[in-house]
Amino acid sequence: MIALAQPGVDGILGSPDIIEDLLLLDALHDKIVIGSMNRGGLSGATWEIDDAFTGYDAESIEAMNLDGGKMLLRLVYDDPGTLETIKASANAITALARRKRLAMLEVLPASRDANGVLTISKNPDAMIKAIGVGSALGVSSAYTWLKIHVVEEMERVMCATTLPTLLLGGDPGVRAAELFAGWRRALAIPQVRGLVAGRALLFPAHGDGVRAVSAAAESVPGPCPAPGVRPRLRPRRAQPPRPGRALELKQTKHHGPVRGDSSPRTARSSSRRSTRARAGRGAPRDQRRAGGS
Repeated sequence: MIALAQPGVDGILGSPDIIEDLLLLDALHDKIVIGSMNRGGLSGATWEIDDAFTGYDAESIEAMNLDGGKMLLRLVYDDPGTLETIKASANAITALARRKRLAMLEVLPASRDANGVLTISKNPDAMIKAIGVGSALGVSSAYTWLKIHVVEEMERVMCATTLPTLLLGGDPGVRAAELFAGWRRALAIPQVRGLVAGRALLFPAHGDGVRAVSAAAESVPGPCPAPGVRPRLRPRRAQPPRPGRALELKQTKHHGPVRGDSSPRTARSSSRRSTRARAGRGAPRDQRRAGGS
């Protein structure tokens, strides 16, 4: 909550338990809220790359009036689990686009070393290939934003896409100064619109999270997008689940109501009116980038 309250912090990306706790604390007013969708690729598990969608889905994101959903796609070309995650990510992007919700796709080239340990590649050409795969997923890219690592030759890497892009943080360890310098260089590229960082800012080596958040916020460009780049997101008004229920989805033609486990927690939004303002309001054709299709 301390980090959320800092100037320049636009919102939060989190799993349902974190988002609901913050809603109950009324900490998300006028914040962008992105729900984490695939949480099943447990680190070190044999199925890690088959990253199952065990968190938010498009229906719950719409029901709670979140701004969008985030998914992780690690491309390991000799692991069959990659294909399952590609298909699930494409379906999620499609479902979010049909609801005019942002799809934040974290796409990363990866491989396993001789000991079977998964590693993320920082090779620029591998990142360009990964961006090409991720950018084409779903029936429309009108609501897709990418989330990628900072690598060498970022100017060349970002020529691979016109999609708005966010930088991920990772664990900087003792190389925090180098990480921040890389962020500043990458943020000068027109379609790089901001940061989505966790440990790097919340638990910096010097121990002052507020100072780290403030320094990162000062590096982020202002709200006016460059020509041909989609405008910055504006937050919806996130709503907690209905009192006494974890989730209630709309009834469809072929399925009855889908409900989660009952919950003793109750929550009520401080405002019943939700804002409908967001980036690129209107039909997807209005959000098309210059030169896009």
